[in-house]
Amino acid sequence: MMVQGPNPAFGQTHAPEGSSSRDRILFSGKHLFAKEGYENHQHCGIARNGRTSESQLVKHFGSKEGLLEAIFDAVAGDVYSFRAIQDLPSPTEKLEVLLELILTRWIAIRN
Repeated sequence: MMVQGPNPAFGQTHAPEGSSSRDRILFSGKHLFAKEGYENHQHCGIARNGRTSESQLVKHFGSKEGLLEAIFDAVAGDVYSFRAIQDLPSPTEKLEVLLELILTRWIAIRN
């Protein structure tokens, strides 16, 4: 599973308009945990930052721990994609796959 949407590391604090409540919560969790730490946030603050309700966090992830696990899964997907690119034999193939990944992510953000 890959999380779609802007990268919180680039200073964006909210998921794009039109994102699902699940994606907004994922983005919110990534942003808040990276900025201020996992222990410093509760369900209600994460949900509020994601412009949704605490019940949506529980519905999609079960708990704050479930949200953290989903964030780890998303990061692992990015790492696996990067490793797959590294294993390709030619620079041309690496560039083609990298561009495909970028375009796929961009299209998902736009939808």
